[in-house]
Amino acid sequence: MNKRYKYLFTNILAAPFDGFYEMRRRNRGNIWFVVLMYSLFALMQIANYTMSGFMVNKNNLQDFNLLKSVASGLFPFLLFAVANYSITTLGDGKGFLKDIVKVMGYALFPLLICHALALGLSWIVNGESVVFYYILIVLGYLVFAFYSYIGLIVIHEYNFRQSVLYLLLTVVAMAAIVFIAVLLLTLFQQLIGFVTSVWREFIMRG
Repeated sequence: MNKRYKYLFTNILAAPFDGFYEMRRRNRGNIWFVVLMYSLFALMQIANYTMSGFMVNKNNLQDFNLLKSVASGLFPFLLFAVANYSITTLGDGKGFLKDIVKVMGYALFPLLICHALALGLSWIVNGESVVFYYILIVLGYLVFAFYSYIGLIVIHEYNFRQSVLYLLLTVVAMAAIVFIAVLLLTLFQQLIGFVTSVWREFIMRG
C-alpha cells in the first residue's frame, strides 16, 4: 500500500492521537494528499449541486456558478485555519498554520466518503427514505469534526478545557474576520463610487 494511504488508514483513522502526534512531531502527512482532499471536496460540492437526485436537489442549475461553488466550499476551511492559528498563537498553541490545514485535510477523507455515498443514494431514495441521505451527510460532518478536533488538540498540545475555549474563540475570530472583510469591501466600493463620480464630474465640466 502506498505510504501516504497507509498513514491515513493505520495512523489517522485507526489511531488518530498517535497519527496526528506523528504529523506534528515527525512531520508526517503528505501535503499533496491534503491538496487532493481539498480538491476532491470542491469537486464534490459541484457534484452535489448539479448531479444529486431530484428528491434532494432543489437547486436551479441556471444559477450555478463554478467559482462561487468552489469558493463557498473551500472558504470556510481557509477562514477557520487562519482564525484558529491567529487565536492559538496568542494562547501558546504549538501548531502552525500548515499543521491546521493538514489536520483538516486528512479529516476530510471520511466526509468525502459519506458525500459520495449520499450522492449515489440520492438517485434511489424516495418518500420517507430520503432521511437516509441527510443522515449520511450529517454523519460525514460529525466524523470530520471528530477527527479535526482530535487533531487540533494534539498539534496545539491543549487539554480538553483549553481546546474547547480556543475553539469558541476561533469562532469569534472567524466572525470578526468576516465582519472586517465585509466592512473593508464596502468602504472600497464606496471609495470607487466616489472616485468615479468625481471623474465623471471632471470630464463633464472639462
